[in-house]
Amino acid sequence: MFVSMNWIKDFVNLDGWDLDQLIHRFTLSTAEVEGIEYKGKDVKDLFDIIARRGGEGVSKQVEVKIGKDGKAYGLKINGEKIDDSRLYTIATIDYIANGNDELIPFKNSVSRTDLDLRLRDVMLQYIADKTAKGEKLKASLDNRLIQEK
Repeated sequence: MFVSMNWIKDFVNLDGWDLDQLIHRFTLSTAEVEGIEYKGKDVKDLFDIIARRGGEGVSKQVEVKIGKDGKAYGLKINGEKIDDSRLYTIATIDYIANGNDELIPFKNSVSRTDLDLRLRDVMLQYIADKTAKGEKLKASLDNRLIQEK
């Protein structure tokens, strides 16, 4: 499963923010999280759109390269190439699941499940878990999405 949280477009410095300030800065914070199942072919189509747009937020389980031609290649999830006939489960917000923001392949889902979660609650739980462990939130670049120059 990978998570699309494409509403986070930039790294944000959270130093000095209290919880209320953080909650108010979340965009789409009341969006519902859904599990969507669809075929590998549609996953590839989705990543072609993401590549054409120059990238989106994807989870660490995803590896994809964006060629100079604006197309996705080398797409892997959990280190495995996408199988066109296999079904994949993706968690995303309802707005995206409905095919908005030009992410039309989401309309081809085999099934959709309302996970009874709000995006804000998922983010706040993540922050609470990190804080309870004494860990700081930090952003870093990795190789999940590589764009050729």
